[in-house]
Order: sequence, then structure tokens, then C-alpha cells
Amino acid sequence: MITLGLFLPSLGSSIYNQYLWNRFEEEKLVIFRPWVEDGYPHIPHDPNNDIDTIEDFVRKSEEKIIRIKDPGLIAKTITELVSLQYKHRHLEYRCSYNWIGCLFSKTKIPKLNEALYVIRPRHIAKAQHSFCSQQAIIIQSILKGLNINYATIRVVWDDVNLVRRGHFFTIAFIGGGSYLMDSDLMPNITWSGNFANNLLTESKTETTFKAMYSKIINESDLPNNTYITASINNFNSYPASKGLMMQRIIEHSSWYGWIYLLIILLSQRIQINLFKRK
Repeated sequence: MITLGLFLPSLGSSIYNQYLWNRFEEEKLVIFRPWVEDGYPHIPHDPNNDIDTIEDFVRKSEEKIIRIKDPGLIAKTITELVSLQYKHRHLEYRCSYNWIGCLFSKTKIPKLNEALYVIRPRHIAKAQHSFCSQQAIIIQSILKGLNINYATIRVVWDDVNLVRRGHFFTIAFIGGGSYLMDSDLMPNITWSGNFANNLLTESKTETTFKAMYSKIINESDLPNNTYITASINNFNSYPASKGLMMQRIIEHSSWYGWIYLLIILLSQRIQINLFKRK
């Protein structure tokens, strides 16, 4: 009975996901959970319907920056392009797409409870809402397509109530300068490149972070002489490789687990028949 209970959802998921994939190119949001939030009021939402793939993002970025010489303006233009495309809201797959991931998402198991978060660039490109790390993946995919060096910035801090918080965005290295690209929150920064150095300097991290986000993040959610650290990682590399590997394993189990269960059932039946013959 337990085996049958696992067999049916997995078989159903496999069949239904074949149907979803056939519709995915026609209806962008068919595998995503819908969103209800309005995003941030200071960030306009004006998605370009011609953008549907990473290649579209790269092409549109090239069109916008082709005549721009100033490296800061290049970073600003790409950041604004991505910001207009998305509202702030974490992008997740529907439970029908990954039923085992759905079960994990309802737990408090670190990492596994994020099994439904969309981290494939080609899928995020089709959506119209996403949050900081997902938008960073899009920006980094664009920079990679434009042969611009980049890395991931991760800021972790404790707020006034000692609740641990975090934020992700991108640093781009253009024309000898370093530029912070945060399309999700669009912080208060100049495009001269000095914010990046100040944020990554330990003695200036908190004051720089507050200068960037104090008008966006609630004061109680900001660091206040508490723990804060800014780190730079994943130079010119996809920042969620481990998470994607875990997600693929869970998806594979959701879609094709019924095949393994069927093999187990058949093996058990064969063993029982051989035993009876003896």
C-alpha cells in the first residue's frame, strides 16, 4: 500500500509534466506559481514582451549599450533593463511540476525547503516576477553573453531583533571599474564605482549598506551595530550549481520515480515466485 501510494503520484507527475512541457513555450507561466504582491513601489514594472530567453536579454542589452562608452552607464542600463522586466517576488514552480519538492518546501529543512525555487536562467527569463538571487542569475547570464567579467555579492546581517537576513546581487568589472548591479531593489547608488569598494571594505560595510538601502528596507530590518558581512564569490560562474544539482535529483525522483518503483515491484514479484517454486 505504501509503495502504491508513492507509485501513483510519481506516475501522475510524469504524465502531467509532459503535458506542462508541451504548453511551456506557449504559456510562459504554466509551470510557475502565480504571484500576488505588487513589488516595490519605487520600481516600475514594464516588461518587454519580446524578451523570452537569455539570448533575448543579451540581444536587447547589446542594442541598448552599443553606443555607450561610459562603463558605469553600461552597468546602469543593463540593471534597469532587468529591473523593468520583473516584480519582486520569489519565483517558484507549481507543486504539480515537482510534487516531492513541494513536500520538502513545506518543511524547515535548510536548502531542501527551497526545492521549488526557480534557478534555471532559461526559466527565469520567461517569468515576470523573481527576487534578488534569481534576478542576479539573469544579470550574470547577460554579462556572460556580453563577455563582461562578474561575480556574486552576498550580504548577510542581523537586524535590530537579531534576525538573520541576506541579500544577493552582482558586481560587474567593466573598463577597470567595479559596479554593483541590483535590479531587484534598485538601491541608492552612483555609477562611479566607489560603492563596490566601500561595501567590501569591512570597516565601511554597514554604513555603505545603509546608504544604499535605508530608503527601501524598513529600518527595523537593517543592521544596527550588529553582525554584517559582505562577500564576493563565484567569479564568472553560475552561482547556484549545488542547488541546481539537488533540484534536478528531486525533480527526477518526482517525474521518474514510478519507473524505479515498478522495477522494485516486479523484482519482488519475481523473487516471490522463485521462492514458491523451491
